[in-house]
Amino acid sequence: MRALITISLLFLCHATQVNAKIHYVPTDVRSIQTAIDTASVGDTVIVSPGNFQESLRIEKRLIIRGSTNEKNATSIITRSGITNRLIIFSGAGADGCELSHFSIENTSGGAIVCENASPLLTNLNLYKNSSSENGGAILCINASPVIQNTTLRENQSLNKGGAIAITGKSNPLIENCNFYENTSTAGGGAIACFDGAQFQLIDSQIDSNCACGEGGGIYVSGNATSVVKNTRFSKNSATRGGGIALRQGTLRLANNTITDNFATDCAGGIYCSESTMIFDSQDRSDLYFNSARIFKDIFTDVPLSIYLNSFTVLKPTSYYASILSKIQFYVKYGKIAQIEGELHVAANPAEAKDPEKFATIDEALARVYAAPLTPAIIHLPDKRIVVAPAKEGWPLFIPDFVTLQGAGSDKTILDGNNHNALIHLENIEGVKIRDLTLTKGFAENGGGIHFKNKFVSNDTSVVFSNLIITQNEAKGLGGGVYLSHANAKLENVRIEKNKAHDGGGMAINLGIPVFLREEGKKCCICNNTASQNGQDLYSPSTYVNVYLECFTLHVPTVKEIYPLENFTIIIEKPCSMSTDFNQIALEQTQSLFQSIYPNPLTSATTIEFSLPEDGRTEIRVFNILGQTTSIIFQGSLNKGWHRLKWTADYLESGIYFIQISNGHRQTTKRCVKIN
Repeated sequence: MRALITISLLFLCHATQVNAKIHYVPTDVRSIQTAIDTASVGDTVIVSPGNFQESLRIEKRLIIRGSTNEKNATSIITRSGITNRLIIFSGAGADGCELSHFSIENTSGGAIVCENASPLLTNLNLYKNSSSENGGAILCINASPVIQNTTLRENQSLNKGGAIAITGKSNPLIENCNFYENTSTAGGGAIACFDGAQFQLIDSQIDSNCACGEGGGIYVSGNATSVVKNTRFSKNSATRGGGIALRQGTLRLANNTITDNFATDCAGGIYCSESTMIFDSQDRSDLYFNSARIFKDIFTDVPLSIYLNSFTVLKPTSYYASILSKIQFYVKYGKIAQIEGELHVAANPAEAKDPEKFATIDEALARVYAAPLTPAIIHLPDKRIVVAPAKEGWPLFIPDFVTLQGAGSDKTILDGNNHNALIHLENIEGVKIRDLTLTKGFAENGGGIHFKNKFVSNDTSVVFSNLIITQNEAKGLGGGVYLSHANAKLENVRIEKNKAHDGGGMAINLGIPVFLREEGKKCCICNNTASQNGQDLYSPSTYVNVYLECFTLHVPTVKEIYPLENFTIIIEKPCSMSTDFNQIALEQTQSLFQSIYPNPLTSATTIEFSLPEDGRTEIRVFNILGQTTSIIFQGSLNKGWHRLKWTADYLESGIYFIQISNGHRQTTKRCVKIN
């Protein structure tokens, strides 16, 4: 019986081929659509070279061929005023229909749509087509066409998929195709796959495509597994994922090359968020020399095992990949050598000729390798480093367990020139920034330092030490410093004359700054400005304890700190309005007070101070209303170091100020009494 059925099917197939007709356009009929309407299933329509201005609707299986002479092509051109798809494949009747050897250009409603139809599209040239919807050149809706040997160039979508958009229950095969300079305002400069669809991309070239959103090359979203194999991604760009972006998607990669792609935000090569990405362990891909503001090659917020033939470096750091704690790398070869220990940045071009020094800070960051047991230090020169507008390598991204060490806060100055952000930290630990001035940085948030640590453990291994952060600006939050889900220790940091919309000095979003209280390590926050809330400090959702040597005012108001109820603040003295940091240092050496401890005050409080000269000395205690509550000491003392014991038991709970006078000098420290 099976043999009889097979013979019958072969007979019917042969009969169809024998009865198939060839329709020539314009010899037999003047238009392609007339030939399609006239033809029967299995017929062939041959279209002569030339330009044909018409729209096509195809609902049956035909062979439709244009000219095979590349120099004398067959082009289908949209009619004036037509904003729909130029060619529509509709329904299962069009399954297996072949459309080949046509050039389709300059459509304003998109070139081809396959809706519930799976044709063969081969040897096409799709050029400068655009759509206000998804898929500038091809849109697949519940369709699984085969797209082969096709060039898609300079197509545009005002939504997803600059060249091809794949949606619904679609599963197209895209093979030996070239995608060049296609653009999308949403996701997928070349290809976008979403809403449960999937695709196979094989033996193709994805080059110089661009998405204003995610995935300059391809964008994948949905649970169905797509496959990309033997394909090269290069020179594509996007906000995130210059080469490839996944958002709640599933993708398998085998023997691909992803290089020289760019992202304005993060992950120049691959961006993977809440997705499944499978790297073939045998047929390995290559991922290297991509660029982005942060995380040059790859970002993932889900666990990944990444098998690669080559990566930019053999031992990936957070400069290239994040979140490192979620990634297990298996890399055979690194493209550039890494350096452990201490690295030095040259002060000038002559020094840069020294093979032991790096011409720029970013070059050192790209080469450094550090780990918890082998931290590294990058030494910066005694120099003012002024950032040119739009210069690459800024803001600086410091990888895990690396110390950025200046020659001194008054010697090494990073100057953003009011154009560039200065330092951006994200998903890192163990970073230390020391002995620098950060000035004239400009950013959306955090003009001086932007620190976001949402995806890693919020310990306090990140330290900012001996810094002057001044005259930086943020359009949003934190002119000087912005902490988002991040903790950091601050040691001898001066944050002054920065400005922002909220939190001119520092803005905190679910982060905790730890202000050190030891002598010589206390911080100052002074004279910052905000157009909205919190001129100096802003923390709308986190309770913060602040211990400062100096602040803008002795008694802060909601103008300086917002909201005031989220802060417990202990201030020793008000800031000088001067921004002469050398003068500030001189004044500190002549300070009458050295320390009062413990603070909050107890029954055994110690006051330590140094007098610069002999003379009459008086120590008074004032309450918050400025009233004298007691005189601790009156009399003459010799210059030098003094220690005084004082019992504060008689004071009620509240804020107090201890003032010491010596000759013409007078200084005050703020204290708290808690009963």
